[in-house]
Amino acid sequence: MHPPVGTSPFFALAVTLFTQLSINEHVRRTFEQAGLYQKELKPGLHLLRACYATLLLEATGNVETVRDLMGHCSITVTERYLFATPGAKRAAVKALDFLA
Repeated sequence: MHPPVGTSPFFALAVTLFTQLSINEHVRRTFEQAGLYQKELKPGLHLLRACYATLLLEATGNVETVRDLMGHCSITVTERYLFATPGAKRAAVKALDFLA
C-alpha cells in the first residue's frame, strides 16, 4: 500500500501496523489483562470512543462540545456513543434528595 500523495511516509507504516482489527484485538487483550473483559461489551475502538464521549460529557456538561470533538454531524449521532455511568445515576438520584 502506498501513502496518498502529499502524506508522510509514516502513513504507510501506520496503516500497515494499526488496522482496526489489530487495534480491537489489543483493546480486547488489555481488557482481559485488567480483569474487565465482558464479551457483551465488545471491547474495541467503538467502546473506547463511547467512553471518551461519555467522560467528556460528564466533564463539560455540553453535548455540543462532545459532538464537535467527536467529529459528528449531529447530536443524534453523538447520542449513540453516550451511556449513563453509575456515578451519573447516583448524582441524578441524589439531586432529588430535597423531595425527602
